[in-house]
Amino acid sequence: MPVVAEHLSSQQQDALRRLREELEQDAVFCPEDSLGRDDASLLRFLRARNFSVQQSKRQIYECLEWRRTCEGVGIDELYRSLDPYNYPEREDVFKCWPMWFHKKGRPLNVHFFGGINMPELYKSVSPERHWQTVLVNAESLTREVLPAASASAGQHVDQTFVVVDLKGFGLQQFWQMKGLVRRSFQISQDYFPETMGQLAIINAPMSFTAIWAV
Repeated sequence: MPVVAEHLSSQQQDALRRLREELEQDAVFCPEDSLGRDDASLLRFLRARNFSVQQSKRQIYECLEWRRTCEGVGIDELYRSLDPYNYPEREDVFKCWPMWFHKKGRPLNVHFFGGINMPELYKSVSPERHWQTVLVNAESLTREVLPAASASAGQHVDQTFVVVDLKGFGLQQFWQMKGLVRRSFQISQDYFPETMGQLAIINAPMSFTAIWAV
């Protein structure tokens, strides 16, 4: 569903127009690039950079470079070779990453961090393969999940609602997954900006803030 231009201020509309014109003038996109060039895609980068055209351009350049080199093959080839919804280890991975839908139509992604046992998970999927599933699931959000959510809701849906459930979360889980979680959130921020509309942390132990700051 198209982004309604009336939702943007005149300054924001001007920034969108300038960004598109400058990207076209610089011939940034190759024909095979799958990064969206529609208003919704460009607006994600503009919002992430407070509608600074130059900073948005820089982030798009960096995003395109990452997409072309990701895992040594590029995100498109990785997505073709690893179906995010149909691979042998999917059930083991998705025990901790189920998805539902928020009442406003946003995809609702729940992370049961307290229930994750990384060594056990890595008995069925290697760390490298698991990281690749993280990447293709991030890619599926803009390719498939959000368009499907928009069609289902009958309105434009461009963000998710993420719930992090920390029931049972302790030092063991922290040391197992700290790097993975921070790396995942960095990928989302750098290459899939403004796709997380809301983050809710529930059942957090009193020690969580101190632990996470380590």
